[in-house]
Amino acid sequence: MDTGSIQIRRGDRAGSSRPRYPVPSRSGWAAPLGLCLVATLLLTGCGSPEKPLTAASNPGSIANLPVFEGHWAEDFSYQYRTALSDDHRRALADGKISEAEFAEVQDEYLECVRATGIRITPDEYGGGASYTAPAGMGTGTANEIETRCSHSSGESTIGALYQGTMRNPENLDNSRIVAQCLVDRGLVEKGYNASRYDAQPVVYDDLIDQNIDNFKRADECIRDPLGILAAHE
Repeated sequence: MDTGSIQIRRGDRAGSSRPRYPVPSRSGWAAPLGLCLVATLLLTGCGSPEKPLTAASNPGSIANLPVFEGHWAEDFSYQYRTALSDDHRRALADGKISEAEFAEVQDEYLECVRATGIRITPDEYGGGASYTAPAGMGTGTANEIETRCSHSSGESTIGALYQGTMRNPENLDNSRIVAQCLVDRGLVEKGYNASRYDAQPVVYDDLIDQNIDNFKRADECIRDPLGILAAHE
């Protein structure tokens, strides 16, 4: 039966012209799922949506576009112009996502997913979740539901920006800081770099020693490459 525990992770892979933390960019959706650490089954949850459900047909036409500043200004500007609702725009308008705004988006996202019978639990670090589809629901259907709920609630945009600004405040190149973290932890060869990270679909394949402890340590580099989230725990 095509059901099981599926790991949803935002904050890893992206395309060549993506923003540094994978959120929807001007050039299209960045892929959020480069690493899937699953205790039971690895299903097709490791995919990324191609575009928002009904983003503005002409992003540049939004009246009274706020002037965003800071390292994440371009990302906030794009998300504001392509937001699916006025509520989403209000959350984005000041160029930052508060903990309360993130919590509201996540609650709506979880409610949307759970209403279909899918059991879902956010991971303890944020930016991901594991979900289990009910018996009889195919993996493709479960993934489609998760994607739609992620878009409609703002979790894939507002939520991703919240996580991105928390884990990488200066919006440094994501591939570079993850690769450096893997090197610093001795998980990969010293010559490992951002190019290699981008070229390898499965990070585990590049680890010097492939075991569950190193898989977990690699996952920590992907979700928190600068160690910022861990410092605030």
